[in-house]
Amino acid sequence: MQLVPDFVSRHLPQTRRMILVVNQRNRRARRVYERAGFTVTATREGKSGRSRS
Repeated sequence: MQLVPDFVSRHLPQTRRMILVVNQRNRRARRVYERAGFTVTATREGKSGRSRS
């Protein structure tokens, strides 16, 4: 996950923002994303419950 922002910057330089969605109950996935530098910008309710994006 830590390589994703750099990969996108190199191969898609016009990209200004990436959006990832994770179920809030999936604490391990949230930690992986946070350690890679992603931050929570919004939350929403979906079919499977509350998610962060």
